[in-house]
Amino acid sequence: MGGFSVSTDAGLIAFPSSGRLRVLLALLLLPDASGWERAQLALRLWPDSTPGQGRTNLRRELHRLVRLDPAIECRLSSRGSRLQWQWMTGDYFDVGSFRANYELISRCGSPSECQGAFLACIEHTRGDFMPGLDDEWIQRQRQALDAQRRSALRHVLRIAAENGDAEQIIQAATHLLHDDACDERAAMTLIRLHQARGETALAMRVYRGTEQALARDLGIAPSLELRSAFEALRSAPLSTHSQTLLRVPRSSASDAARK
Repeated sequence: MGGFSVSTDAGLIAFPSSGRLRVLLALLLLPDASGWERAQLALRLWPDSTPGQGRTNLRRELHRLVRLDPAIECRLSSRGSRLQWQWMTGDYFDVGSFRANYELISRCGSPSECQGAFLACIEHTRGDFMPGLDDEWIQRQRQALDAQRRSALRHVLRIAAENGDAEQIIQAATHLLHDDACDERAAMTLIRLHQARGETALAMRVYRGTEQALARDLGIAPSLELRSAFEALRSAPLSTHSQTLLRVPRSSASDAARK
């Protein structure tokens, strides 16, 4: 995610820029134990072609794909009308790794258990899935991966809050706000935590950035809760916030505006 590259122990494979060839490989790699029927795969790749032309196109692209490197050819299994990618020990696919870490995060119960998987999820999703391509299924895949990433971040945030892990709270909330500058829940969490740590300037910066994003992207003002937190930040002593800094807000006006 965030780019496209294929490599073996010998180094990078000189993969053509052809969009269809890249999409073909991505479809073969995405988790599906049963593989693909050739007709189904051809229809996915060339929905506007006739069945006969689609099969011809698929044969051509498969021939191009296996000629790129012996490592690809030995992993592509063809049984009758079905095509399937055969995974081997040591193979790595960023989407598959991300999903494995997402599942691990959803089951973890402490910041220490989450940390490795959390960092891996962040690393895997620094960019879009299959950038530059806009097939409908690719767009759905991007949306699903983004939703899983944000769900993982929110789970890490909840676990960190329950355990009082301030550094991981900041890390998770900052990533959420970076993904969506209108995320008032993440902004609220950061404002409270920065304020409790005596980092008033950082808390002010979070509020102003969120306020500007809400006006620019959604045409709305910050929620009453966020404005109240900002006013309290400017006027109340630090001690009045120390007991609530780890409460993770559940909803916001910007959530409703997106629906």
